[in-house]
Amino acid sequence: MSWTEAQTFCRQSYTDLATIDNMEEMNRLISTVNDSYNGSAWIGQYDDVNSWRWSLENNDFYQEGERDFRNWFYEPNNYNGNEMCVYMDRSEKWFDSSCDNSFTFACYDGTAHIPSHIGCHGLQVLMHNQIMVQMSQESRGPNTVQQCL
Repeated sequence: MSWTEAQTFCRQSYTDLATIDNMEEMNRLISTVNDSYNGSAWIGQYDDVNSWRWSLENNDFYQEGERDFRNWFYEPNNYNGNEMCVYMDRSEKWFDSSCDNSFTFACYDGTAHIPSHIGCHGLQVLMHNQIMVQMSQESRGPNTVQQCL
């Protein structure tokens, strides 16, 4: 799916595309997917007139400094002036890309009920791809992987 299609899907079915506020969250997101998965996935970062922002706009979600976390790999370079969306790869690095490219994506679900002793604060990651869907024993459905972030 394109970044916009992925964002629309995440907003309709969950809360938004995944946000990543620090390296700990990045590592947990990476560990959520099956080790055999080596693809790329859209995250909720986009270029809003030369200012990289998260698509989840709810200020209550972020603590001080969390909106500023980035994990670029020699990016962003905005190649051909057309790379306004962000994907991450298995190496935990971020790349800017044309929003029209098709990647797997990760969704954030702020409404998922998870027992408080797990300490997840209602976070759920969805890794979705039209061909391959990542699964785990904690799965709640055909397209979800439950994990603390």
